[in-house]
Amino acid sequence: MLISLLEIEYPYGRSEEMNTLRRMLKGESGASITEYALLLALVAIAVISVIILFREELVRTFVTIADALKGADASGSPPGGTHARPIGG
Repeated sequence: MLISLLEIEYPYGRSEEMNTLRRMLKGESGASITEYALLLALVAIAVISVIILFREELVRTFVTIADALKGADASGSPPGGTHARPIGG
């Protein structure tokens, strides 16, 4: 309806403004925003699905990392006593 109203010719010098409005409404820039939104939604669904499918493995991995961090002594070296040589030492 709006596009058909825009197709009316205006003889009193408004044709340039109406042409600009027609180009904006008929343009495809809005379609690319919609496509990006759909792509983002699909990626979000994929990430959530992967997290749900691999939940146990992810929990196990984070627990292992947390245990390793708890086991590190105050100097920040990993358990087992392997120390990096200090710079210049």
